[in-house]
Amino acid sequence: MKIKSALKLIPLCFLPLLSCGQQAAKQQDAATTFKNLKIPENQVLYEVTVEAENTPYRVFINDIPLMTSKISGRIKFFANPAVVKSGKQQVRVDYKTKPGSAGDNLQVKVAESAWQTGGGTKTPVVIWEYQQKDGAAAQGTFNASVPVSLPNWEHSTVVKADDRKLISKAEAWFKTMADYLEAGKGDAFMNGLLKAESLVYQLNYFTPEKALAQHNQWKSYINKGGLKLAGVQNAKIEIVGNGKLLHLVNPSGEGALAILHGSRRTIFDVFLHFPKGEDEPEAILLNMAEY
Repeated sequence: MKIKSALKLIPLCFLPLLSCGQQAAKQQDAATTFKNLKIPENQVLYEVTVEAENTPYRVFINDIPLMTSKISGRIKFFANPAVVKSGKQQVRVDYKTKPGSAGDNLQVKVAESAWQTGGGTKTPVVIWEYQQKDGAAAQGTFNASVPVSLPNWEHSTVVKADDRKLISKAEAWFKTMADYLEAGKGDAFMNGLLKAESLVYQLNYFTPEKALAQHNQWKSYINKGGLKLAGVQNAKIEIVGNGKLLHLVNPSGEGALAILHGSRRTIFDVFLHFPKGEDEPEAILLNMAEY
């Protein structure tokens, strides 16, 4: 199989955000927000490897699409952002083969590893795998251990596909965030990500200093202005996370909020939830990729 590396996951993998209408009232400064980040002794990693040929696919962890791609070759990414609670985790792969095409192939593996003292990672141990075969179910489970207690969407409102009130609020939220990016309002955009960043940085074992540096880099980049978005004209809200998460996707299933850099793009795949008892959306996850 020909190996390509056209897509990479940006370290800022998943972020919980604040509701746009409540950002000013709830914000803390970044340094205060990140000061409580802890580095656990067991820095476990869950790495997904996909090898595909002529087979567009989507990989879901706990019903969250972490990877959507039509690229032939090998792609690796961490599942940690969707693994916020210890115990059994769900994995599913949706894929399509081209009728009559030869050489179709899809292999997916989930492996457990961990960062080692002094750098590097432990040898990965495969804990779930799938190889495309006629009649084989592309879904299963694996066990995971999360070394820290994390906020999540376990008790969030289940949103039905016909709930226009909540879906309309989610659509408005995405429009506001797109406006921030186009207007070069990096402070407004990134300050809305502080709670989110705190979660993802904890999941990726960032120190407070490293987290603050990354936050400021993104803020400065957006503040320069002149960003061109890919456009969301044909985008729609997709409900995932067992009915508790909503994100904006283009027809291929990729996150629709994307910045263009010439022939490349950075995707902000933001997932919203409605906290129990509240009717305003709050971003809880952000999956970022560049290709």
